[in-house]
Amino acid sequence: MTKLTSATVALTITLLTGCAGPESVDGTTQVGKVQGVYVERFRGVFVDRQVAGGRGGAAAWAYVSFTPPLADGRTFVTGELPGELDVEPGDLVRLRFGHDSSIAETPFPGHASVIALVAKHDTQAAREHDLHAQRSIQSQRPASGAGLLSFLPSD
Repeated sequence: MTKLTSATVALTITLLTGCAGPESVDGTTQVGKVQGVYVERFRGVFVDRQVAGGRGGAAAWAYVSFTPPLADGRTFVTGELPGELDVEPGDLVRLRFGHDSSIAETPFPGHASVIALVAKHDTQAAREHDLHAQRSIQSQRPASGAGLLSFLPSD
């Protein structure tokens, strides 16, 4: 019988954890910030909604960013936008992740649908979301002076 040391067990756990795939966000909902809204002008050709003009009935998609990143590491997603939701860049929206069986084919991988407008871009809620995102980014940065030069020996 082979004797397992604590170092062997720790190495095995580390390797298994490192080989595991990223967490999935399928079946969850997340709030993100709209960066742009696009309409499908022709099959597979997407144009900014403002450039495309008032073309009703066209499939619309929202480019939504997330700070901090989602559990699977993504910082943005393009989600299907229902026609009844009037969103614009800067708005906060809730997306549902996962495959929707009613949609046979989507132009973007990892299907997501915008299911609600959470806050318009000019509201206090949207401004607080931006402040929270900035704090999240700042907390992930290394302290000034740390990093590249920290390995140099001191005299």
